[in-house]
Amino acid sequence: MVVQSPHSVESSVPTAKNGSKRQLGKGLPAKDIVSPVGQRRASARLQAAKERAEKKLLTKRKVEPPDEDGKSSRKKVNVDAENLKLKQAPTEVQQLPQVSPDPTEPKISHKVAKMVERAAKISAGLDATNAPSEKSAHIKVKETTRLFNKHYLHFVQEEEKRCAAVKVDKKAPKGKNAKKGVVPEADVKAKAKRPDLKAISKMMEKNEVLYPEKRIGSLPGIDVGHRFYSRAEMVAVGFHSHWLNGIDYMGQSYKKGEYEHYIFPLAVAIVLSGMLVCEDISGGQEDIPIPATNLVDDPPIAPTGYTYFKSMKVPRNIKLPDNATGCNCNGLCWDPKTCACARLNGSDFPYVQRDGGRLIEAKHVVFECGPKCGCGPSCVNRASQRGLKYRLEVFRTPKKGWAVRSWDFIPAGAPVCEYIGVLMKTEELDSVSDNNYIFDIDCLQTMRGLGGREMRQQDASLPMIQNMEKIDEQRSESVPEFGIDAGSFGNVARFINHSCEPNLFIQCVLSAHQDIKLARVMLFAADNIPPLQELTYDYGYALDSVYGPDGKVKRMACYCGAEDCRKRLF
Repeated sequence: MVVQSPHSVESSVPTAKNGSKRQLGKGLPAKDIVSPVGQRRASARLQAAKERAEKKLLTKRKVEPPDEDGKSSRKKVNVDAENLKLKQAPTEVQQLPQVSPDPTEPKISHKVAKMVERAAKISAGLDATNAPSEKSAHIKVKETTRLFNKHYLHFVQEEEKRCAAVKVDKKAPKGKNAKKGVVPEADVKAKAKRPDLKAISKMMEKNEVLYPEKRIGSLPGIDVGHRFYSRAEMVAVGFHSHWLNGIDYMGQSYKKGEYEHYIFPLAVAIVLSGMLVCEDISGGQEDIPIPATNLVDDPPIAPTGYTYFKSMKVPRNIKLPDNATGCNCNGLCWDPKTCACARLNGSDFPYVQRDGGRLIEAKHVVFECGPKCGCGPSCVNRASQRGLKYRLEVFRTPKKGWAVRSWDFIPAGAPVCEYIGVLMKTEELDSVSDNNYIFDIDCLQTMRGLGGREMRQQDASLPMIQNMEKIDEQRSESVPEFGIDAGSFGNVARFINHSCEPNLFIQCVLSAHQDIKLARVMLFAADNIPPLQELTYDYGYALDSVYGPDGKVKRMACYCGAEDCRKRLF
């Protein structure tokens, strides 16, 4: 039954049939109110029983009774009665008397009090039936970083307003014409503070740091490879305890309880700043910038002594062969039976389309589509011609000089980069002393397994073999005819170090022509390489094979750190 307050003149409840509002007669007795369900009247006995039940109900709801004349009182009803305004279509509308509140009873009904108590328990996490399930550690880390970013952006907004105020202050008239109340520029600048530090300070004040206590071991929800974009963000989740200090440690105060057997102080987190010394060593030549970092030298220095070149530098005394005829494919090469370039590779394409092109296996030589082919740059058989695809970084090492690593995951078989420098004849390179950036184009020697080189699968076609037969056999037995000097001019490949267990391999590639002596030297991923792992390949030196200007054997120690390291580079 829906109750209407007696001082209301008009009901706002629509009927179940047509939704129209019903009118109540002002001051009419309850027995004269028309029931919407039928046009019948209740008997006196039933009416008296209803009035007693309603009176009892209203006593609980703190509604005042009518005075002796049956006229409704205009006094303010209790808040519980006020909240009982009609919200549904009534089955019977009655005008009810008001009952004076009992001063000994509480002002809130028992039912409402129970609801309030239950809501308080739920908010405090004491109601097990409705409490949310425990959040995972990863969700907690994510929510904490989101909270940090919210605080951070709020203070960024404040900083932007501060900077705007400084600009206005600069434009304001000085001296006698200055307006009263204008804050001096020095005072505005004195209030400046980094938004990230403000954000983490606020989180510390409000106890919002996820893991405020230092601990030994990993933190739940933070896995290897997790990226932090500021030290303050590290502090927000508890990975590091200070926004400036590089080493976070546990002091003697922790030598109790579970850590009583440890020797303190004990470092628990070491954060290296990176010490960026060059934003892009290519000077914008590459599609992807190549930064350089140095944590070894003090003060840190950038790579010097060379000029970055994206493509091979060919001197005038060397004439490159004419472009090969190529295939007649249109748009893309997809059928190895009809593609002339695929037939050169053993009647199949050496690459798969996945991840932008991956080499299936190492070969003596890979024949790619060239300038005279009918296919376009997105052809699967042009995988090594698309430039850098991964974010590489040049970094300084304590013993090996400069090195290269990738910020991205590199899948096995993916082309990484080409070895670039000055193309020179071997007799010219022989006169160069103390140059560790010379790369012999020894594809032919590798195909024949000369000098301890490991032979690979040979899918070379007849034209290439005929070209091999024309090579001076006597010279090819000793040294390659051409080499690449990256000492003064080169690209990122000149910084890639040797390893006795490398994660890259050398692949000779022919695209524009088919002269194996002048093949392009490409570096491909031998393994699935995770981010930040140093990129290395085997320099291929045989021990005691390098001689100095005095004719004596030169020796160089190897610091690759591999389990099966040969201990000597040459």
